[in-house]
Formats: sequence, structure tokens, C-alpha cells
Amino acid sequence: MFKKGFIIGIILALIVVAIGGALVYKIDADSKKMDTVQVQNLKYTDLDGNSVTLDDFRREKPVLVNFWATWCAPCVAEFPIMNEAKKILGDEITFVVVSDESNEKIEKFAAKHDYNFVFLKTERLILNGITSLPQTFVLDKDLNKVKYHSSKFDDPAPVLADSIRLWLEN
Repeated sequence: MFKKGFIIGIILALIVVAIGGALVYKIDADSKKMDTVQVQNLKYTDLDGNSVTLDDFRREKPVLVNFWATWCAPCVAEFPIMNEAKKILGDEITFVVVSDESNEKIEKFAAKHDYNFVFLKTERLILNGITSLPQTFVLDKDLNKVKYHSSKFDDPAPVLADSIRLWLEN
């Protein structure tokens, strides 16, 4: 009986260590991603094909940049939450959503939904260091990165809006 309990204890300890190690790896990977992906320097076009920069959208206010795709279920699932957060935040911040899909796909998606986002296109996200979706960067009014979020937003919109305000204050 003692031997069985000891073995179960060892197994549980190994599981806890493995989970802890995975979390530390994720935190480290997130901090590296924040440093390596230069969202400010990527080449963007609007849906009319005009070249734009993030500086065109900031107008002395912060910018949230979300990388997404129409085929990405978590991306599409977080958009209503993000849209409600944008309504709460109003003109405090600009929400820019970026995909590397065709203009037609992005336009078709945008036309079906009443989101208060700026839809942009870029080429080949993976070549720019965006290796999974969704990924979100929050940039201050000087376009310095203040937060990197590597998964979909699950919190209710008021919590997300408050989080964005806190990220921008620190």
C-alpha cells in the first residue's frame, strides 16, 4: 500500500514539474516574441491596396494590433469580445486587425460583421515571425510595444478593456 501511494506521489510531482516547466517556457517564449516581432516595421496595405503604416492610425493614441485569419476559429471567436472592448474604450485606442489572406476574403468577412476595427493585409505572416494565431500586440502612443498576448481573449469585454488600460499605464 505504501509503495503504491509513493509511486502515485512521484507521478503527481512529475506532472506538476512538467506543467510548471511548460508555463515558464511559454512566458519566456512570449517575452522573446514581444522583442523579435517588429509589428511597427511590417509592410501593410489597406483593403484598397494602398500602402500604410501603423503610424497612420495612431494619431497620438495607442494601437492594438491583432494578427488573425478567417479560417482561425479562436481569432473569429475573440472578435466580438474585442469589438465590445473597443466600444468601451472608444477613441482611447485604435484596433487594427491584420491578415495575410486575400483582400477578397478579408473584405467578405468584414462586410458580414459590424466590427469597429481597421482591417489590413500583410504578406506571409510566418515570414514576419507570426507563427500562430491569434497574436496581439498593444502599442503605446509612440508605437512602443507594451503587451504581447499569444492566444485568444477569453475575458469579458469590460475586463479586456480594463486590462488594456492597465497595460498602457505601466
